[in-house]
Amino acid sequence: MGGASGVTVGEAIGLLRRLEPRAAADLTERKLRYISAMLGLTSGRQGATAMLNRLDLAVIRLLIRLEAEGLSQPIARFVTVCLAPEIRTLLSAWKPVSAVVAVQRLDVYPKLRRPILTSAADAERLGIYGVTVPVRDLMAGLTEGIARVRTAQPTVWQWKQVEPSTAVTRVQECQREAVLA
Repeated sequence: MGGASGVTVGEAIGLLRRLEPRAAADLTERKLRYISAMLGLTSGRQGATAMLNRLDLAVIRLLIRLEAEGLSQPIARFVTVCLAPEIRTLLSAWKPVSAVVAVQRLDVYPKLRRPILTSAADAERLGIYGVTVPVRDLMAGLTEGIARVRTAQPTVWQWKQVEPSTAVTRVQECQREAVLA
């Protein structure tokens, strides 16, 4: 599957650990597979290669960042599931984004029913004090990181990388000879 525009789960872990060293320090392949299946990004099938694009990684990055900011796992997951469609729509436009994900702390009154996607100024004006994550920061470094990974490893294997057999090498040689002839 050459020319892939995403990264595998293993590659995503390395990329997220480079971009979010504190938040993704304890990220494992099992945890990332669970997160991506829970968010509907992958099928959750055991063993098959899952490809994650930049929007998928931005949503996963939001979740791990919210957990790193001190939100419990259930609340961080609730926030991510609620806002993932809006964030994907906003980021797919490729425009500069000044929105923030605002999650009000439970001990602050009045309580919001759900997290919101708004500007930082509006969050302050509305009195939403708690955890805020700038949406622009979710994309920082992802496109370049994916390009760097795909440049270093342009081929993605279905199950695991294997060495080509002698027969495969001979078929490839014959195909090249046929093209040149």
